[in-house]
Amino acid sequence: MIDNMKERVAAILLTAILLFSATFVVPAVSVAAASETRNIEIPVLDNTLNDVVTTATVRLTEVHTGTVLTASYDSSISAYRAANAPSGYYRLDVTASGYYSFKDVIGFEFTGLDNYTRPTPVILTKFGEMQYTYSVNVKNSGGNPVVSATVKFYDRNARQEITANTTDAMGHTNLKIFGGVDLDLVVTAMGYEMSVTDVGVISGSATVNVTLNASSVVSGFAYKQGGGIASNVVAYMYNIDPAIPWEKRVLKSTGSFIRFDAYPGTWILVIDGSDVSPMVMNKTITGSELLSLSLLPQTASSENITLTFDSWNDLDLTIEAIWAADKTYLGLDFSDIGSLRAQVDLALGNGDGLVSVSEWSAFASLLSTHGPDYVTTSGLLHVDDANPSNRTQYANRLVNSQLISSFVGPVTSMTNITYSSDASYTTQVSLPLDDDAYSAQMVVKYDSASMSRVFKIDLVDGYELVGNTTLTSKVKVRGYENVTVDPLLSSTSGSETITLSIQKSKTPIVKAQVETGVYAYAKRNKTNVLLYYVVKNGTAITFSGAGSSDPNGNPLTYIWDFGDSSTLTTSNVTCTHNYTAGARNLTVSLTVRDVTMRTNTTTFVLSVDSLAPRVKLNVYNMTMAAQTGSIVINQGDTLKFNPNGTVDDLMAVNDGLGEILYYEWRFGNETPVTVLASDTKNMTVTHKFETAGDIKVVLNATDLVGNWKNATVTIRVNDKTGPDVQMKFMNGTWGTSLMERKPVYFDASKTTDNMDSIDDLNFTWDFGDGTAKVSGKGASFANVSHTYSSYGKYDVVLNVTDSAGNYNTLTRTIYIGAGPRPNLEVLNITFDPEVFEEGAEGKITVWFTNSGSAPAKSNITIEIWLYSGTEAQKKLGTITTFKYANGTTVTQLGIEEEAYGVFSWVPDARGNYTIRAIANCTDQKQSNWKSDTIGVNEAGWKKVALYVGIIVILIVIPLIIVARRRIATMGGLRRERPEKEKKKEKEPKE
Repeated sequence: MIDNMKERVAAILLTAILLFSATFVVPAVSVAAASETRNIEIPVLDNTLNDVVTTATVRLTEVHTGTVLTASYDSSISAYRAANAPSGYYRLDVTASGYYSFKDVIGFEFTGLDNYTRPTPVILTKFGEMQYTYSVNVKNSGGNPVVSATVKFYDRNARQEITANTTDAMGHTNLKIFGGVDLDLVVTAMGYEMSVTDVGVISGSATVNVTLNASSVVSGFAYKQGGGIASNVVAYMYNIDPAIPWEKRVLKSTGSFIRFDAYPGTWILVIDGSDVSPMVMNKTITGSELLSLSLLPQTASSENITLTFDSWNDLDLTIEAIWAADKTYLGLDFSDIGSLRAQVDLALGNGDGLVSVSEWSAFASLLSTHGPDYVTTSGLLHVDDANPSNRTQYANRLVNSQLISSFVGPVTSMTNITYSSDASYTTQVSLPLDDDAYSAQMVVKYDSASMSRVFKIDLVDGYELVGNTTLTSKVKVRGYENVTVDPLLSSTSGSETITLSIQKSKTPIVKAQVETGVYAYAKRNKTNVLLYYVVKNGTAITFSGAGSSDPNGNPLTYIWDFGDSSTLTTSNVTCTHNYTAGARNLTVSLTVRDVTMRTNTTTFVLSVDSLAPRVKLNVYNMTMAAQTGSIVINQGDTLKFNPNGTVDDLMAVNDGLGEILYYEWRFGNETPVTVLASDTKNMTVTHKFETAGDIKVVLNATDLVGNWKNATVTIRVNDKTGPDVQMKFMNGTWGTSLMERKPVYFDASKTTDNMDSIDDLNFTWDFGDGTAKVSGKGASFANVSHTYSSYGKYDVVLNVTDSAGNYNTLTRTIYIGAGPRPNLEVLNITFDPEVFEEGAEGKITVWFTNSGSAPAKSNITIEIWLYSGTEAQKKLGTITTFKYANGTTVTQLGIEEEAYGVFSWVPDARGNYTIRAIANCTDQKQSNWKSDTIGVNEAGWKKVALYVGIIVILIVIPLIIVARRRIATMGGLRRERPEKEKKKEKEPKE
């Protein structure tokens, strides 16, 4: 009940604070040029007021972002300066060796528009003279010295360490200290409970013996519940007993393995790390304990930041935030503890494990003092009128409200905390209010596992977003008059600057048309102005808003009224509509609407054609054959055609409201002839019929939207064209090398006729070798074969005649190669005896071989001829019986086999003769011969007669002579011969 009363009182106080802050107006700031820098200057004096402290560390912490600046000492102004500091609300911490620290949690506002100098110097209280020595001996409960123990003097009122040292191997150390202050002597060492001794007001040197008791070690690994060890872990334990000295109550451990040298008592344990939710629990310690720590996944805080422009010089900035349990306040001590409740309990309360109403009120008051998250928009937003030199930020001029939900109660609560603020801002440099275009630059932080932000921008009325530029895909921008900027989750922290292009909203431009084609036609006048559209019913017709545009470049919405009680709203430039009935002069409208709801409308007229033309085909001066229903002409004749009398209807038969677009004439399979209906001078079409047969002449009449109808007439064209004769030939393996005594295959199947199929053609083959012609009808006579008995060149003639008696002839010359044949060659000729005798029989033996490629099977002969020189004298005879070397009679002579034949010859005169043996057989291409010479001696009896005659002459003649002489002597007077004869007798015979 008492706590409830406290909460009510605190709520009243906070409301009063917030009401006050809502009417608090930030003093007007002078406008500075954007190129100048603005500094924060902090003078620091010691408490003597006559000495500047030049060795201090001056830290400025922006309370909303946690950004830390360090101001450096500048001797020219004898103060510390943070140059070009960003705007914000800063807490001030000053430390210096030999001085008490200075802490200004309330801090100050810095707009960045003017230099800021702290109105009163920071006064550091200097330590007294270190004139006393404390000799400290540290042992454990067993009496053994504790080595490396930390021994320090601590001012409990200032909550500050004064001086410190560590013990040596004997557990001893000396500390110099000043007097006049009530201090605690604090001793710590790993494994031992902290010792805190109130040494009272120091007035002289002293020796102190300290005994350390073993600690209750609380430790354990921090794990992620989903697996793995948590990183960047910070853990606090603080004892809730306010009677225990402060410095002993609060313990801290960092790292994934936490460890505390605690002691028995009741504690608050707070553990937090990256990407995990905090663990906050009450912990009663009775002794050492190894903890099992499983941390839940991170629960992100969220902020919805809305910037509402009243004009380009004024905006309201509101923040609606939900803080997760581990969201802490960066401008307050213990900002790393991982629990706002525990932070407030320690920094603003008594550390009892509860947030009281007064503690919550103190925090709410501090928030109110620190004001909204953005002192100016320099780190968030700049705007210009599309001229970067006029770029300006906005500065806070009024805090309208700032609220935080109550979180009074146990610090172990994990309930989210809500926070909101509303502040008004005005430009640093006034912008023109009614320009056509503006540009805004925003700096947005990426979302993290612990924080999710969404920015919403409500633009000035009458303006819209027309474009944006982002540096990465980590920021999404959407919307037009109300723009959302949504940074996405990033595995790495950071931010980027985006640019928003803004224009004054303008009325959209509207254009509408039907996409023409086969089923849609645009009727135009002579100057190409649209009169109306005609479309085909029952067909998806495409309507287009192409040419419509938003001068601002943003998307349009298209609203169609198709004139037949059908409408359609779409974001697409094109759409389709199907008319279900014929209609005339419908009004179609298109309204385009931009993102700001501005509209514009246009209309056009449209008719729907639902009927095909009625077609009439006319042939000049020709009569239809009654028996065939066709017109008969000869091949090569010419006819004239026209479509006179063809009419198109629109909605009903015979209404004649449609319009023919073109006529298409088809003459059999020939290329169609197209004549536009508007080409009235060329309505008559002339055609020459070059191809025989039944030719279908088709007139196709097509109207404006693709409705069509045909009319047909058959023209019978008498055939006057002979076949196109084709022929090829091949051997049995489909090659072109042809050979005697093997089939040659002839193929005329590619022969075509303009009218007849191959089955109706007559083929007559003349193979050119004197054999009978082959003739017949149909495909079976288009493929024939023929065997040539001998090699050589032949002219093959093919005549093909169609059913109309038209014919063509094709002649092809082919070459037939020789096939396998025997080839008898004479090897040698021998004579027995070696010299023949006139009138006596001699033997002529002829050896021969078959050097051909086939056996010699029949008519093997060796002709024996008698030659004189190179002239044949006479044929002596023919050998027809042959034997192998082994005496076997030859019936046929195989390849490479040898044989011989014997011929008997009786020469009839002596002399030297040339004998030629000529070998031949059936199938031999040519005879082969070989010659040899033989001598013939005179017959023997002629020699005997000669010798006898000689002997007779030698004996008889002398006897005759002797006998004459005797007769003469016996006969009387001897007759004298003339002188002349005598002389002759005396001359020797020649």
